[in-house]
Amino acid sequence: MKKLIKRILPSAKGQGFVEMTLIAPILIFLFIGVFELGWVLRGYLILANVNRETVRFSVRPAYLNFYTRQRGGVGYDKALGQMFATLGERLPFDEAIPQNNALLTLSHFVINTNLPCKDINACDCSTFNYAEDKPGAQEYYKSLPQVFTYDDIVLHPALSDYNFFTYTTYTKASSPGKPTRITDPADYAYHRVLENIKFNCDLMKKSKTVLPSNNNLIVSEIYYNQPQLTHFPFLSVGENTIANRVGIPVTDPFPMYINTAMRMIASSRGNDNKAAIGPYCAALPIAGTAALNQAVPQFDAHGNPSPIYIDNIFNGWLAWNPSHPESSADYLRYELKYTQMAVNDYKGDDPNDMLDAGSELDPVAPLSGSPSAADLKEFQEILATYANREVIIPILSGGSSSGSMDGAAVVILKTDEIDLANNKIGAYLMKRANDECLDPLYRPE
Repeated sequence: MKKLIKRILPSAKGQGFVEMTLIAPILIFLFIGVFELGWVLRGYLILANVNRETVRFSVRPAYLNFYTRQRGGVGYDKALGQMFATLGERLPFDEAIPQNNALLTLSHFVINTNLPCKDINACDCSTFNYAEDKPGAQEYYKSLPQVFTYDDIVLHPALSDYNFFTYTTYTKASSPGKPTRITDPADYAYHRVLENIKFNCDLMKKSKTVLPSNNNLIVSEIYYNQPQLTHFPFLSVGENTIANRVGIPVTDPFPMYINTAMRMIASSRGNDNKAAIGPYCAALPIAGTAALNQAVPQFDAHGNPSPIYIDNIFNGWLAWNPSHPESSADYLRYELKYTQMAVNDYKGDDPNDMLDAGSELDPVAPLSGSPSAADLKEFQEILATYANREVIIPILSGGSSSGSMDGAAVVILKTDEIDLANNKIGAYLMKRANDECLDPLYRPE
């Protein structure tokens, strides 16, 4: 009977082996998965450090020079070399890898907002709060009635004349993804404008003597495709496999993305550093004479300007925005004090609403009305503050008092030859404003 029962009941021999056979692949799969997850997390942390090192390198003074309109002259190759050198030491980075495995995008944003309001005591700082994920930041900022924009400089890669503010490189010909996730640079810039002006507003409420803070940024974005550690078949789904084409995510290489934004050191407080800001046509509201237009700049053997004296460069006052709300005298006072109004308050045919002497031939209106003798005396004192400094004088239609801007000159005012009562300003011509205002004439050889 016992023998019969043993034959009927299943034997326990081999049960452990069968169970181990069933569970072992799952355990191996989980074990390798833990390794791969740790490898990915390690790679992401290293990538974050590499990106921080790259942007920290880029924001240091004299490493990148944005005072050029040529992308090749900015110095992006230095930041690129820093990124690849640091990345190659810490993560798998080899041209033999079939996929692109590294991409760097650098973007530059100039956010100089300075005074939040005309009257800081009456300024409501809370109105500058704006949700980061909410679009329409530029329209909201310009709709605020209390905000003071005449001293702003806001430049970003979406402006047609500033596309050199962004740079993307690949290790190979094709891209492993979109080169940037900043899909609307203008909206991104004005979110930073609102942040900066809110900061300045709170700061100046506490202390009236503090200098406003600028917010010129370098944004570094790195895409990196990290190869798997083990290339385990069930975890490794390549980009050209059937599994990927039916919708299974690509896991070998594992795609990573990280971005870091950092303020440029040279522009942190009250610093009008040309290399950190870039060229812009910050012109005085003075129509240059035909004599200024006809003068040919001279340069020495090293390309340095040789000043040429012109006894009168004054041919009338200009209004960047003919629809300005202030009186003519008050508006001109602002124009003389804030030369950046030629950039931020110009209203004309330029698609960017930014004054320049490029192919658009931007029209400029003469200032309506005539300043009083008292106003002229004050304006003469303001002009005297520009002594020994290079300033930009626009030239309209070959030297007329109105028309389209077809040129601009860089001059140094001779302060003892400024006589506004007799419509006279003497100055030394240095060069044409090629970089600043896209003047097409007379570059040094």
